[in-house]
Amino acid sequence: MADIWNYLKKGTLPEDKDEARKMRMRSAKFAIIKDELFKRGVSTPLLKCVTASQVAYVIKEIHQGICDMHFGARSIATRVLRAGYYWPTLKFLGRIERVSLWNNRLF
Repeated sequence: MADIWNYLKKGTLPEDKDEARKMRMRSAKFAIIKDELFKRGVSTPLLKCVTASQVAYVIKEIHQGICDMHFGARSIATRVLRAGYYWPTLKFLGRIERVSLWNNRLF
């Protein structure tokens, strides 16, 4: 996400021609509003991009706090998106949480 932020904010591209083209294509799906990075969705509102340190808090609040119920990994991922948050490994974290809940331990 930092590379997309740098490109949108400062216009810096990788030196490799192919990587620069990929960066321009990927960054078209993002926007910076009031110094916060958002991902544009086709049928969703702007999703706020969160950092790795904020991911655990968002999952905890949706899983135990605000929603006050325990949901499965797919349901949590959907609720995170509906709440307006996004991070690149959202689907991957859902799989990790499912395995960790099945093993009865949290990572």
